[in-house]
Amino acid sequence: MSPHTCVHYNGTSQTKCEAGVCYRDVTAKPEEPGSAYRKPCILWGHSPNSKNRSPANEAYIKSQQELAPHCGKFRLPTALEIAADQAEASGHVERWKKLAPLIQAAKEEVKRLRAGDRNIQGKFQVIQCPVCSGSLTIRVAGHNLHSSGACEKGCFCWLE
Repeated sequence: MSPHTCVHYNGTSQTKCEAGVCYRDVTAKPEEPGSAYRKPCILWGHSPNSKNRSPANEAYIKSQQELAPHCGKFRLPTALEIAADQAEASGHVERWKKLAPLIQAAKEEVKRLRAGDRNIQGKFQVIQCPVCSGSLTIRVAGHNLHSSGACEKGCFCWLE
């Protein structure tokens, strides 16, 4: 969650934000010059890591944002919402740190099996979840070593 993006914004691949506002109704037409900066959902140019932070570029961004239609449901996240989002993301990272070695071990096993038989289909195993102690299913494809799996209690679910 960015401090410079509306809390309802869910990406341009969606047709409506989480508040139900249609993006086409509040953004510039894609063929118009500068339309990328005319989204009322995002305050552009606020990141200290932004490239092209020249005064001319920032003036251009500001001029384009001033042309953006107004959205009555625009709301920036509070500091508490940002902190909660960061804590949730940290929790995901910590859970993945526990899972990654198990996936890697399963992939190494398939690599070892493939060395003797190139037609191996892959590996399927059910193990104890390292987070909740439920049943964790791990599948590794034999032809490309992509993994997928899920915990029965919902701790993990992935597909690569």
